[in-house]
Amino acid sequence: MKGEIIAIGNELVSGRIQDTNTFFLAKELARYGFEIRSIKIIPDQEHLIVESLIEASKRSAFAIVTGGLGPTEDDLTAKAASKAFNLPLKRDPVSWEILKAYVEEHHLEMRENVAKMADLPEGAVQLDTKTPRAGFFLEFNKCIFYFLPGIPSETKDLFRKVVLSDLLERIKDRPFVLTKVVKIFGLRESEIENRISDLIPKFEGLSVGYLPCFPEHHLHVTVKGTVRHLIKTVLEDF
Repeated sequence: MKGEIIAIGNELVSGRIQDTNTFFLAKELARYGFEIRSIKIIPDQEHLIVESLIEASKRSAFAIVTGGLGPTEDDLTAKAASKAFNLPLKRDPVSWEILKAYVEEHHLEMRENVAKMADLPEGAVQLDTKTPRAGFFLEFNKCIFYFLPGIPSETKDLFRKVVLSDLLERIKDRPFVLTKVVKIFGLRESEIENRISDLIPKFEGLSVGYLPCFPEHHLHVTVKGTVRHLIKTVLEDF
């Protein structure tokens, strides 16, 4: 069951802000046996967001989308999702009540650009029902979409508290994944590969990644399988 990550924001593609959300999400998902087929970073342009969502719905079991859910003019993700999935954009009653309570509590003015944060594609479900934090869930064409805010702290919090548990419940056919790092000194990368190339085919589900960390080379050895104690044995024997 493969998924993908889509990060949205002009500030990301311009290099003004370093994207940390995709790094965090990919690392966490890999820990639980989810395979990521694609990571994409795109600007706040509606047609590109629409195109990316349609592509994801056709090829992936799930997609996590970050960014573009705020109150400003360039926050277009909910609108693009509505267009991509051919679903009307409606004021979600749950989101609206949460937002209205927050505005009243803090003696703020309910401007239209703030109110639009409660407008979601029909059928979408608010992820956080306790705070006015943006984020919603939607299933389309058998692909599960999680739309998260672009703020890294909020992305991490919603992923840990809501998204991960929901994914684990929905997608249970996942391999166990174990990884270890082997540190090697005194050999070139090509020499290391020559020495272990005959070993790798002998271990089912095993893959090796090479990472130069001067003056060492680190081998990231990963084993995937359906029986935990067997892949643990493979990892120990390598």
